[in-house]
Formats: sequence, structure tokens, C-alpha cells
Amino acid sequence: MNLKLIATVISVFGSEIFSQEVVCLEGFIMDQYCIDRGTLLDNPSLNTLQNPASHTIHCLVDISSCCNSGYELLTTPREGSNKFCRSYQLDDTGNKQTVALARSVGSCSTCDGSGMKESGFRAVVTGTVTVATGSSDLPTLRVLQILDESKSCSMLPDVVEITEPPCITTSGRLQPIMHLHGALMILSWGCLLPAGVITARQYKHRPNAFWFKYHRAMQITGLAIALTGVVIAIFNFTALSSPSTNAFVHGIFGIITMSLGLLQPINAFFRPHLPKEGEKKSFSRKVWGIIHKGSGYIALILAVITIVLGTRLLPEPANQTVFQVVYVAMIVPLICLVLYSRKDKKKIMFSEPDNHKVSEKVDEKVYQEEESEIHVSEEGELETYVPTEYPLLNQNDQLLQAKYK
Repeated sequence: MNLKLIATVISVFGSEIFSQEVVCLEGFIMDQYCIDRGTLLDNPSLNTLQNPASHTIHCLVDISSCCNSGYELLTTPREGSNKFCRSYQLDDTGNKQTVALARSVGSCSTCDGSGMKESGFRAVVTGTVTVATGSSDLPTLRVLQILDESKSCSMLPDVVEITEPPCITTSGRLQPIMHLHGALMILSWGCLLPAGVITARQYKHRPNAFWFKYHRAMQITGLAIALTGVVIAIFNFTALSSPSTNAFVHGIFGIITMSLGLLQPINAFFRPHLPKEGEKKSFSRKVWGIIHKGSGYIALILAVITIVLGTRLLPEPANQTVFQVVYVAMIVPLICLVLYSRKDKKKIMFSEPDNHKVSEKVDEKVYQEEESEIHVSEEGELETYVPTEYPLLNQNDQLLQAKYK
């Protein structure tokens, strides 16, 4: 069928404004995802617009994140530039024809086996041009035909070859979004949330429920920051669309980690109350403690795996290294928090000995059973010396009595 006739029919039924002239272009076809990354997914050390010849057919049509993102036509770099031009985005017909042709000429897991080409998918594209509207910077090419690179525009009748197509050389739209997502997750799961756990575990010696107040504040702040990172990921990334990739694994681990994290304040709200003085801890309180602490520790372990995987997904290797170094550096303040808690515990204990007194009245028979040497005053009160190994004394009491021995 005559190409001009096809274009005329489309113009009658189409709702957008476009040229009825059938144009022809030659160039590389690149998926939108690798353009938005700024580097090739299959080779992150290479800039997408500088190295389209290195882009594999496997990445182009096998990876869901790539083939579902749509395709663009890259044309020859302008004079003085080393970046290929983003000239047109292909319509749905063009996207389907791209996948079909690439699988017929290429070598990949979804290819039909008849082709041998491994990278650098070039094609000849004919169609009509839609004026760029809305948020798109590129005009859309309503594709009529996509032919392999053995053909040329000069060989096709009734087409006009475009010698100076539009040229946009910006890429990497997703990079700052990835950096923001990564920074929020490292700040929350790499610093604030672990610090909250350490506070609950190591600072119960401080008065006025210090540990609880700071634990609650850090966990709420950390989860709020992490939730912001999750929202950014949901609206900008497609990790779950590509099974058997690191991005997919990262996404699954992230969902599990955040689910456990968000359940923590919920189960904390419904916690059974502590027993009153003289009562034993209830079974439900014991079970709650195991669940609350256990799920918290599991979430922190999964967070480590998730963050490590996430840093390896960043488009540029240099940025991967930066985020990994920052994450490891977060260990330093956490270690300092643990070490300070030990020093702080001794300081408070010895500066306020009244809070850690050994009971003045002691059953003499208990000491005799332990074969301990006891010194009792005439009034029947225990004097300063108390055996270090006395089992009824807690660690603070033992440290205190060692100081005053």
C-alpha cells in the first residue's frame, strides 16, 4: 500500500496534529529507561547517549524495565558533540515493531534464534511526525515501518529523508531521584532506626524513661523518612516489573523490611502492660516482647541487605562507591553510642550510689549457704563488704560494692 495513502488515512482519524508527510530516518533505537538512567543498564560505566553501539539486544528487549518503558530514535551527533541526539519517541506501533525486529535479528534470551547481533540496534524508521505536546520534549513518530540497518532511506520510495532532526542531548532524569531515595533510606535504616534500637537496649539505666522517649522519637522520625523514600520509589521506579534482576530482589527486600518497620509502632501501641510490683510478667507480655524485639532485629538485618543491593543499582559506579562509603561510615556513630552507654552507666551508678544500694538487712542463712564470709554488726546490719559472687546482687550492685570494697 502507498505510504502517503496510509498517512492520509491516519490523519483523518487521528486526534493529534501531525505532518502528513512520510519521513524516513536512520539511527540507533534506545529504550527510555536507559536514557533516564544516563548510563547503560547492561554496562553502567558507559554513558547512554555516547555509547548506543554498546547497548545489548538483551537489555533492549529482554529486561522488562527497558522494553516496557518505550523507545526513542537516536540520530547522529551534531558537530562538536560526542552525544547522539534524542530525536523522536516511537508510538506504540513503533515500540512493538522494534521488539519484533530486534528479536529477529538479535541474540538474546527472547530472540527467535535466527539472528546473531548482540549489541547496537540500528534501524531505518518511516512514519509521520506528531507535534510535541504536553510534558514531552520530543515529537512522536507515528511509525509505519521499521526496517533493519541493511536498508537505507534512499532505497525507499515516497518518503522524505530528514537530514536535520530535532536534537536533545540531556539524559539521566532518574539519577537525582535515585540519589534522594538512597539518601533517605541510608539516613533512616542506616542511622536513625538502629540508633533507636541501641537506645532501647543500652540506656535503660537513665532515669525518667529516657530510653523510651528517645527510642520512640527516633523510630517515628526514621520511619517517616523511610516512608518518604518508599513513596519516591513507587512513583518513579519499576523494579518489580523485572523478575530475576537485582532491582527486583532489592524491591522485594525493601517491601518486607518496610512492612516489618511499619508494624512496629502498631504492635507497640497494643502492647500488654507491665506487671505491677510483686506480680509476675504475663505470658502475653513475654510473647509480645519476643515479637516486638525479634521483628525489629530482623528488619534491621534485612535493611542491611536491601541497602547494599540498592547502592549497586545506582547508574554510575562512582556514585555507588560514595553511597557505600557513607553507609559504612554510619557504623561509627552507632558504635560510639554503644560505647558511651557503658561509660554513662558507670558514671550514673557511682555518682548516685543511693540508687544502687545493697539492702541493709540480709538473711544470714543465705550467706552461710553460699559459704561466703559475712561481717555483721552488733545491730544485725550488713557492713560494707559483700562477696562479689553473691547471686542475689545485680551487676550494678556488684560493681558498686567492688568500688567501696
